[in-house]
Amino acid sequence: MLSAVSPMKMSLALQNVRNVLKPSGTLLFRDYAMGDYAQEKLAKKCQIISNNFYVRGDGTCAFYFSKVHYQPCLKEMALTLWKSVCTANRL
Repeated sequence: MLSAVSPMKMSLALQNVRNVLKPSGTLLFRDYAMGDYAQEKLAKKCQIISNNFYVRGDGTCAFYFSKVHYQPCLKEMALTLWKSVCTANRL
């Protein structure tokens, strides 16, 4: 669900998550990765809001992540990245 958050508000969203996590809690998220086939389709339809951030046909948003995008936010919020696995769905 983090993909629906505007990149401009990602720090605020992660801060809110940090505030509700128990000490030594774990945040697990699975979301869209850059290079996904769905991203390519949205780009072809010119549904771009900003870099790697798109509006889908149903009006919801999708941000396509890479480590470069979320690591600074995690560091700023004093969250530690434990493991990251990125896969891209391609046809």
